[in-house]
Amino acid sequence: MRNDKDLNVLSIAICDDELIIMHKLEQILKKIVKKERMPCVIEKFDSGRKLLEQIKNIQLVFLDIAMPELDGIAVGKLLKKKNPECQIIIASGRGDRFKETYQIDTLRFVSKPFDEEEIWEAIQAYQNKYMIGMDKMEVFLNRNAVWIRQKNIQYLSAYKGGVEIMVNGVLFRKEISLNRIKEQLDRICFYQVHKAYVVNLFHVTGFTEKEVAVGKIKIPLSRRNRKKFESTFMEFDIKYR
Repeated sequence: MRNDKDLNVLSIAICDDELIIMHKLEQILKKIVKKERMPCVIEKFDSGRKLLEQIKNIQLVFLDIAMPELDGIAVGKLLKKKNPECQIIIASGRGDRFKETYQIDTLRFVSKPFDEEEIWEAIQAYQNKYMIGMDKMEVFLNRNAVWIRQKNIQYLSAYKGGVEIMVNGVLFRKEISLNRIKEQLDRICFYQVHKAYVVNLFHVTGFTEKEVAVGKIKIPLSRRNRKKFESTFMEFDIKYR
């Protein structure tokens, strides 16, 4: 079981009945994560059944299609039932079965023999869609410490020398300045719209010339930030939402 120290470590599985091919993909992945300084754990499984036994804490799977007993499509369907958050990248030479991969909502299809650039693009696709805002942050509710994912933060506001942090409708606090806590936030999804407010772009539902809507909550949008916010939000909306 993963603990708090492992929260930002990407857990990858490779599932292929051909050990040489599985080893080759592992070496490519190790090279990529080392180059990018990406905390990562890679596990290998030579059958779909073995993978399904350990799927609970795996985030990303490179899955072959043509395997004995259970093929990749069947494994993918069972995998999604056991761990819906796990993402699948099909790694196969069976391009003729590409359309079947839509049944299991695959993130990408990479072909054999493996191309390092194609594997890297698949990892990037996963990062862009699923790893933004996934770091955890310690906040406080009634002086009790709670760990939350940054992605679940709706907005932050300056409050009496500290900050208030709205998370799924619950207000948390932390004794830190807004400027200091901003340094800890994922720069891709957080934007300071006003000297006293930072919003999470994942939760923005609309904006006017003077306000940003986060659900039913209206947050002031400073005049000098308006144009930059609009372009930043539009770019974010296209790339990540």
